[in-house]
Amino acid sequence: MNIAFHYFAIKYLALVAGFSDADAQTIAEYSQMVDDFDFTAYWYCTNVPAYIKDDPRYDLCVTGGFFNPAQTGFLCDGLLGKTDYVNLVIPRFQRFTCTPFHFIYEERNYIDTKEYRVSPATLGNGSIISDMLEEAKNGYIAATPDTPEQRKALMKIGMLLHVFADTAAHQMFSGFNANVNQVSLVNVTNNITNADETAKYKDLTIKFLATLEKWAPLITPSIGHMMLEHIPDLTHISFTMGYTRPDRMPASYNRSNTSEFISMAKEILNYLRSCQGEGVLPEGIWDATYREALRTAFLTDISGDSDEQAVVGHLAPVWDRCAPQYADSFHYNSSEIKAAFRRETASLPALLDTGGIPKELVPVSSARASTDFYNFNVIADEFLISLYGDHPRRL
Repeated sequence: MNIAFHYFAIKYLALVAGFSDADAQTIAEYSQMVDDFDFTAYWYCTNVPAYIKDDPRYDLCVTGGFFNPAQTGFLCDGLLGKTDYVNLVIPRFQRFTCTPFHFIYEERNYIDTKEYRVSPATLGNGSIISDMLEEAKNGYIAATPDTPEQRKALMKIGMLLHVFADTAAHQMFSGFNANVNQVSLVNVTNNITNADETAKYKDLTIKFLATLEKWAPLITPSIGHMMLEHIPDLTHISFTMGYTRPDRMPASYNRSNTSEFISMAKEILNYLRSCQGEGVLPEGIWDATYREALRTAFLTDISGDSDEQAVVGHLAPVWDRCAPQYADSFHYNSSEIKAAFRRETASLPALLDTGGIPKELVPVSSARASTDFYNFNVIADEFLISLYGDHPRRL
């Protein structure tokens, strides 16, 4: 999924569930921030809380006083330039970013194999992410209202909802470089116009794979849904793909993203209602009130928008019209959130011992980071610990 679901739909669903605008914004911002937290370099942080330094489970503090962010997103500002997906070809990135945060397996015994297919999660189905959401709900309910503890609980709910939602968009794929991801595009239909857009998306996919090959030659690009580019994430299309079954027989898989994402939205709304002490929404109310608003909003083509703010500018008025009771509630800017992570910066000491950290990972400045920055990283690191055990990212 993309920002159309991870921020806009989540903000809408949180408001419908009864959260205040501020709390719904926190949930939705940190749902989307899972895609946007692309910090790859270490930070020289001068105000790391003692509870992080002293906890033997974490991988957040490393040699020389550096802070090792728990990267959850795909963008990479580095030697190759800002290129979507380029760091996905690194096996370590597949294990600690791609798979857990975007292509999570259903059960823990899938950890040792990359040849799995994501299955859509539902509430209470015993999946890892469903259990984690239940724990997060209990943490939110136990937190004192309007406290830093409650804000952290809201952030955690948002981040976990991102993982939960992606099980719908990324079903049938693995987060590793795996044979199960060797699929082929059969057709694409625009659900807005009912037009066949197969040729358009096949061309986009060919160009995408050619760009990836330029940045990462000799790497087989079968990681996640790379073979289909962004098709599984778009809210306004249906598609069919060919794949190979475990018995090596050819098969096809097709779905309407619009319908699939509406079904996931219903699961999430009921979860958010349970956080507020409410029961499952009656089917008649869902159909009469919320399904159509979501369908109308999802039938918006943002595939041609050039950047985040173009997408936000396109989608905000759409959601204002679809949910007029929440008009002017939709606003997101990842750069502003990241900027707020740094409370202040200063030049690094000239004689600082980098402890053998590779030069390209050493930051150019020190920082006093915000509480939100530390909370985000702690939540992400604890998520990895729950999957892999203590010190999951230890080299």
